[in-house]
Amino acid sequence: MNIKLPNEVILILEKLNKNHYQAGIVGGCVRDFFMDRKPKDWDITTSAKPNEVKRIFKEYKQVDVGLKHGTIMVIINNQGFEITTFRIDGEYSDFRRPDDIEFTDNIVKDLERRDFTQNAIFYSLEDGLIDPFYGIDDIKGKVIKSVLDPNERFLEDPLRILRGIRFASDFGFEIEEETKVAMIKYAYLLDNIAKERIANEFLKMLNGKFVSKVIDEYFDIIKIFIPEIIPMRDFDQRNGYHIYDVFDHTLETIKQTDDLIIKIAMFFHDIGKVKSFTLDDNKVGHFYNHADISFEMTKDIFKRLKLTNSPLISGLELKNILELIKFHSITVHPNKKSIKKTISKLNGDLLQFERLLEVKKCDTYGKNPTIISLQIKELKEIENIYLQIKNEKNVFKIKDLNLNGNNLKEEGILEGVLIGKVLKNLQEEVLYNNLKNEKEVLLKRAVEIYIKLRN
Repeated sequence: MNIKLPNEVILILEKLNKNHYQAGIVGGCVRDFFMDRKPKDWDITTSAKPNEVKRIFKEYKQVDVGLKHGTIMVIINNQGFEITTFRIDGEYSDFRRPDDIEFTDNIVKDLERRDFTQNAIFYSLEDGLIDPFYGIDDIKGKVIKSVLDPNERFLEDPLRILRGIRFASDFGFEIEEETKVAMIKYAYLLDNIAKERIANEFLKMLNGKFVSKVIDEYFDIIKIFIPEIIPMRDFDQRNGYHIYDVFDHTLETIKQTDDLIIKIAMFFHDIGKVKSFTLDDNKVGHFYNHADISFEMTKDIFKRLKLTNSPLISGLELKNILELIKFHSITVHPNKKSIKKTISKLNGDLLQFERLLEVKKCDTYGKNPTIISLQIKELKEIENIYLQIKNEKNVFKIKDLNLNGNNLKEEGILEGVLIGKVLKNLQEEVLYNNLKNEKEVLLKRAVEIYIKLRN
């Protein structure tokens, strides 16, 4: 079997082979080949010691990215390729990296230290495939299985627990029973893991196609770092709009989208629902202000998980997600005024309004089937009207007005607070009342508003 390798990787392997060292690729890039997926990177491993790697590639620029652990990065054609020496890991006292390592010439010993069998397959130009733990069979059987004893693997680095469920979410694989039992047994050790590492795995898991199934099946793991989900499970909403408890409703909404921003919004959109629950005289459940409560809770969770430090999502995207949660239950009527008012609340961000419609659509599909068709029909009407609005020149922001604060000061409106109020009134009148966005018209109306506000 031949795996198609980039020319740079072939060059690296051939140079190592010519110097009488075993060398090949390992990990995700080999796994991806058997899953017909395009590798994101190429992990190269070799029997050559780091100083020998440095010597063999002395004509190339090098970076010691992990010399302590046997890794040298070689730059070829402006691309970095990490080359790591076969090794045996010592104890993991910090639950992340081994305290010490021992270099080895035995590739099987190196593969023994890896997390899952699917990631413990070696391929080289000289030896072909080396698969001592039957990772290829597990890939074909769609099974995630620990290398050797799962208890040892998760005690070494508990983050592997989240990697396992992330792979299940991404690939749709089942986790082998012994591995699953060990994951749940040692989930409490996630408290020892840096929040940034947990956040990155969580986001990758959410981005998986099979995430709803995984969240449900591995609830006992996810609740370790997001305990706010615990009250949601089995919470009867006692409302005719719903046939699911709060947690299952959330899972249904996540199923409706492939967009990561929307998925994150849906995971958290009702996290404050239980706190807002009230019963009326007819024993019907209500959740007044639950969107605001969910917004505040999610903001705290984002801070606790240090999501702002994640390279997988930007600060602006997190802000947009929080805004979607805050406004997910806002009433939007299928008419231009209501839609314009909502867009204005979103600071004129049309993309954010489109996301809000998507959130509302996902939310609707998680409700009682008897009302879904009617609500989806209304959302479609709103979308059609929105498309008309999108093609018009609307003033959703004060800065879109054809005058500014300096123009008002020239007219004698000098009070700072009133300048802001006058501009806001003008923006709303242009948006809703067909006041022309022309400087002379706006100046005349600005004076009238100013006099009214002063009185």
